[in-house]
Amino acid sequence: MATPPVTKKMARLSTCVPDYWWDNPTAMKLVADQKRRVVLPKPAKPGDVYELLESGTKIVLVKLSRPASHPPPVSETPIDPRALEGIDIDEPAFPPIADENSS
Repeated sequence: MATPPVTKKMARLSTCVPDYWWDNPTAMKLVADQKRRVVLPKPAKPGDVYELLESGTKIVLVKLSRPASHPPPVSETPIDPRALEGIDIDEPAFPPIADENSS
C-alpha cells in the first residue's frame, strides 16, 4: 500500500501528535472507574448496542446496527364484540391427541 504524500498540515501536526496515533488515528484512552465503567466518546448515543471482542489483552467494541423499528400490527377495523360471544376461552381449541388420553 502506497503512503499518502505528507501535506503541510500533516507536517505541522506531526510535531505535536505522538507517532503511534498515525497507526490508528481514532485511538483514545478510556479509564475504568471503581465499578468498571467507562464513558464512551460523543458519537455513542443512549441505547446503542456494542459487541465486545476480546483477544488476549486487547478489548474492542464494535457498534451493532439498530434493527428497523416496526409499529405493532393493529387492525384498521375494530373487532365486533358480538363475534366473540360463542367463543369459550377455557375450552381447548383442538381435540386432544390420542397419546395424551392413554396415559
